[in-house]
This record gives sequence, C-alpha cells and structure tokens, in this order.
Amino acid sequence: MFYVRALILPDSPGVILRGEQSEASSQPLSGRVVFHLGHSLKVSKVTIAFQSVGSSKQQIRLHSTSKRVLFEHNLFNASNYPKGYVRWYSRHTHNYPEEYEYPFSITIPGNIEESIHTDFGRICYELKVTIFTCGFGINTWTESLKVPVYRLSNYDLQHTISLNEPLCVQSNWLDIVRLQILGDTAAIADNSKLHARIVVQPLQKGLNLVDIGVSLSETVHSKSLVDRFGDPRKSSKIIYQRQQTTGDTATGGLPLLCEHYFDLVLHIPKAFTGVQYTMNTARLRVVHELVLTATVVDKHREPHHLRLSSFVCIVPSAVLINEISNLPAYCSTRLDRLLLSSNGRSTASSLPPPSYQQATCNFNTFVA
Repeated sequence: MFYVRALILPDSPGVILRGEQSEASSQPLSGRVVFHLGHSLKVSKVTIAFQSVGSSKQQIRLHSTSKRVLFEHNLFNASNYPKGYVRWYSRHTHNYPEEYEYPFSITIPGNIEESIHTDFGRICYELKVTIFTCGFGINTWTESLKVPVYRLSNYDLQHTISLNEPLCVQSNWLDIVRLQILGDTAAIADNSKLHARIVVQPLQKGLNLVDIGVSLSETVHSKSLVDRFGDPRKSSKIIYQRQQTTGDTATGGLPLLCEHYFDLVLHIPKAFTGVQYTMNTARLRVVHELVLTATVVDKHREPHHLRLSSFVCIVPSAVLINEISNLPAYCSTRLDRLLLSSNGRSTASSLPPPSYQQATCNFNTFVA
C-alpha cells in the first residue's frame, strides 16, 4: 500500500507568454495540490517549485539533464508548531479525511525560453511538490508534473493567419485536375484529431485516380549549428501519414467522372513526445507542413504524381481556447438599421436551396 500520493492540478494545462523575451510580461499559474494518504505521516514541511529541466545535444546522447529551480515557496510549514511537525492521519487507520488539499499561485517570468523538445536540445518545465516528514525510513516524497511553456509572438504573421483563418488550399495541375484541402483551421492542437477534406475535381475527361494520401511533417532548423558547408543544420521527420489506394496503374483506378472528396482524420500526437510546437526563436525554427499527394493516370495510361502542401501550426489547446474567448461578441440588434429601414420586398423563396451534395451523392466516395 502506498504511503502518500500527490496530485498536482493546475487551472490551465500550460503557460502562454505573449511577445518576445524582452517585452513579454509575467503570467500567473495557479491550481491546487491534493494529497492522498495510505498511512499516517508526521509532516514538517510541504514545498512547491517551478523548475527547468534542460539538456544539450551532447547531454541527450549521455542521457543526462541539468535542472534549475526558478521559483519555490512553502505550501505548509510546521516550524512554529511545538513538535515541529503535524501528523496527517489516514482514513484507513483513523476517522479523518483521506485527502489534504492546498492551493498554490506562482508567477512565471516572461523572459524564459519556451519549451523545446528536438534532437538539437531540450528544455522543459515542471512543477515539483516535495513533502518532508519526520521519523525513520524515507523522509522525503516528491511528485512532478510537466507544464509546457509556449510563446506567442505578437509580430508573427504565420500564427496570426493560422489562428483566425480556416484551412483552404487549392491548386490546378495544367488545367487538368484541381486538388483542394479543406479544414476548420490551420492551427492544430497537440493530442487531438485533424479532420481534413480532400477534394479531387477533374477538369478534363479520361482521367483515373490511383491513390491519394496525406501526411504531416516536421522540420527543425538550428540557426546556431552549421554543417561543413556553412548551412544551418536541420532535421525532418514524418509525424503522421495515411494512404488510400483506389486502384493500380494497370486497371486505371477510380474514374474521375465528377468531383470526389475524401474525409480523412489525422491523429496529432502529444507535444514533446511525438511532436514539437511550431516556433521561431533566435536559435531554433520549427515548421510543420501538411502534404497532399495523389497519383492520376491520363487517357494514355501515363501516371502523374501530384503534390499539394500547406504550412500549419501546432499549438497548445490553451492558445486556441484563449483566442476564441477573446473574439468580439455580437449581442446588440439595434444596429440592424439596413433591413429595418428597407422598403423593398424580399425575393427569397420559401423552398430550400438545391443541394449539390444530394445531386452527386451516388458518385462521391467517402473514406472514413
């Protein structure tokens, strides 16, 4: 049976810093710590600390890290008590509450580096709770929780466009085939699902679709490290890839008689374990690209490999929630003077408009 278990429950999943390091203001981080007891303990002090855990490229190879405490204060201190400690009782042995809860509120400075997890270096932050007990045996109990720190630059045009505009990219290949990617937004939260619609529209007859696929890639550019040619080092990897085959080049594949669309779901992994947030600092630049590939066979049975790409941003979910909550709310109808003062008749029909999806439902292909 366990002796003590600490649950760190912050009010927000991460810390968002707005602006560069020289101009960003400090941000508060509050929450509570809940302790579950399996046995009675003599507690002398409980502390909470916000610390950074970093490792360089050489330390990653040696599996070593360097830690630095940025902030620390006491949640509970029994130094003023006569015995120098307070006994915490467990419900298993006494009729006392099983949980002990303490709130906390700390200030995160705005000049710290944001969380990084790449092959060139790693920086992460964590909340660490330490319980100091009295008696024989183990006198220190610790529990840690990683807290991501994300910096949203006010002058970064890429983030501004991604957070406020939907994902809509299209391209025509020699006026023969039109490819299009549709999505809710170009800003994707980590540990989530991206619902994308792929549209293939033929502009000429006699075409067949052999396969179609979509992938999400990550490229890390290191501005401080250069190779033997003097170029900045970079590393690329495929985060997620999905391929759908509709035939082969011998049989011709799926005939493109009309517009076809495919609904695909991309699973975005959790940050710092499978993907890094999109960032652009003085030393590192991380970009993400959504790539659409398709193989089309013409009437001469010649295959053509098409490619369409678009840059997307991987951001914490707290950024999207914060941006949506800050949008202006339209709650007043007294400004609707144009329709109220109009004397013309409405020419709108009471019948519903025709649906293009219903007319082409038998020809479209759905991919779950």
